[in-house]
Amino acid sequence: MAVVRILSGSVSFNALDYNLQRANKGEAEFLVQRNFHPMFSQKMFNLPCFKQYLQVWSSKNSRIKNSQFHVTISAKGKSLTKQQLQDIGERWLRLMGYSNNPYCIFFHHNTRNNHIHIVTTRVDPSGKKINDKYEKIRAVQVLDRIMGNDRVTENRVSVANFLKYACSNKNQFLSILEDNGFRIKGDNKNESSYQLYKNGQFICTLNTDLIQWCNDRYCKNSLTEEKRKQIKAILIKYANKSHSFLSMNEQLRKQHGLSLVLYGGKNGKDYYGYSIIDYKNRCVYKGGEFANIRFLHKIIQQQPMKREEALQYIRNLLLENPDLTIKELNTQTAAKGNFYVTKDGLIVSRTKLVVGELNAELLSAFRYNDILKFCNDKYHPITSGERDWIASHYRVNSDDFIPYVAENRSFRESEIRYYEKVVCSMLQEKKFSDCLSEAGYRYSRSHDEYVFFDEEKEKIFSADALSVELSAEIDKALEYSYGYSTFDDSSSPSKTELPNSIVSGIAATIDLLSANNVHISVGGGSSKEEDKKRRKKKK
Repeated sequence: MAVVRILSGSVSFNALDYNLQRANKGEAEFLVQRNFHPMFSQKMFNLPCFKQYLQVWSSKNSRIKNSQFHVTISAKGKSLTKQQLQDIGERWLRLMGYSNNPYCIFFHHNTRNNHIHIVTTRVDPSGKKINDKYEKIRAVQVLDRIMGNDRVTENRVSVANFLKYACSNKNQFLSILEDNGFRIKGDNKNESSYQLYKNGQFICTLNTDLIQWCNDRYCKNSLTEEKRKQIKAILIKYANKSHSFLSMNEQLRKQHGLSLVLYGGKNGKDYYGYSIIDYKNRCVYKGGEFANIRFLHKIIQQQPMKREEALQYIRNLLLENPDLTIKELNTQTAAKGNFYVTKDGLIVSRTKLVVGELNAELLSAFRYNDILKFCNDKYHPITSGERDWIASHYRVNSDDFIPYVAENRSFRESEIRYYEKVVCSMLQEKKFSDCLSEAGYRYSRSHDEYVFFDEEKEKIFSADALSVELSAEIDKALEYSYGYSTFDDSSSPSKTELPNSIVSGIAATIDLLSANNVHISVGGGSSKEEDKKRRKKKK
């Protein structure tokens, strides 16, 4: 299994500096360069010349600020050689549309997993920006295509196999999923189901009834007294010789097929229990059957990882899940790495001792993922216009948002119906833009669609998300509002013929609002200060 990760951009192409530093330490090797000037050697790395060449090349398009395109492709363990990784990397670049650009490839062997770094530019030979639509999703799909992998199917098969484990309760089963890198998300509409994600991809939805049925069916626990004593002896042995809980757990998994999952203990608080996953016998045991949690306190409270060890552990987690946030990171590091990471990037031990900090690259990646998750959870963008509006305000890439599709829109249905009625009623006003401003609405046009922002409720919606086609009517209303339309008096928006569906919706809305003594005024593109003044006067 190979993993691809798109790293942060840069104006100065600092990824070349990073790779040169690793090479000087003997941890990396320059493999090849392509499409640079003929004077450059294929097998010799010249940092100043390469950086200058990429910067000059990227200057063809001044609108792209961070033109550096930095990618890692890693293999599990040492399963792929540097030549195999190079071939995969160059094929990946071709399928992603970067093969005609100047690029460098470096091989890194300083971690458990062999991997390569690719550094190139987002500007193509003609000066155009290379298509980056749904880039992260396509990156994984292209790599899976090259490797012949069906990642979603493989993960679904894994979940099906985990359902056959003997578990006493639902939480024990969920601990198996978390131990194997699955992200578990509860369904807000249906509390009896869970949505599973891995590596940024949706895997499946699990019903709690199914989990319970499987627990009842496969509840045959093969733990005998002899087996219990054997596992306890193994725990004591590795607890005494390991320097951290993480290293202890890694050795248990590697040598005996056992993995310990701790409960509680977030951000330095005490742990209250643990489970033991027996992968060989497909069982999950209660930790209390072997030894009290106090038995593990000594190993948990031992000296935390050294800074470099912690950083490498974090890098590996980020490579496995490129969308990892700091909160999600801490759920794994607190239990397995005996440390947690603050929002400022400090690496803190369980005893609240600062042992180091994240480098700029890692911190930038986590902050970006945090912002992206915040935007996804807060606004749930549906259309391209909504994603672009949010991206421009929060300085993120619009293609990195979760692509919500029709079946995922039901949670916004009530909001959409509300704003549909409001906009329809606004279209009957002579000054559409003024009404928008007075009501605290702002709007913009992106991807040929209108995007509206309700400042009071902090909600975003687009005309394309509504069930009725309103863009043409909004065009006319705004033209009339700003006084540059060619309409005569008889063609004002109040007299414009609208579709019957809209007219009936308007009438029903007006009746509803009148019955409840609700007054709605609406508006648009003025400044925030002006909007606030209008609302104060109204009050």
